[in-house]
Amino acid sequence: MQANSIAVLPFENMSDSKEDEYFSDDPDDVTAMDYNALAEIYAILNEKDKAFEAWKKAILEGWLDRRRNTLYPYFENLKDESEYQKMLNLMQSKLASLKDNIRKKYPAYEICK
Repeated sequence: MQANSIAVLPFENMSDSKEDEYFSDDPDDVTAMDYNALAEIYAILNEKDKAFEAWKKAILEGWLDRRRNTLYPYFENLKDESEYQKMLNLMQSKLASLKDNIRKKYPAYEICK
């Protein structure tokens, strides 16, 4: 029986072409979901520091899906780390801030729970 594996290879843009930047470490069009997916891959590979780094980037880019990060098993091996709760708290803080901004801008509307 053959085991499945994932390879994540680094790429350095050595050309002068801006079009090739898409393949570099942090291209401009990486979304919060991309960073979260990368965090999940690093967590599965048990590269905890890289997982937390990518997860934090995801949050700072707007990833606020706490349910996914707690419900799905990708981060299971991170749950005992103190950084895990810090990331969840950061997500909760960002979400609360977003809700406050919406309440201020649209006082007549009710925020979903």
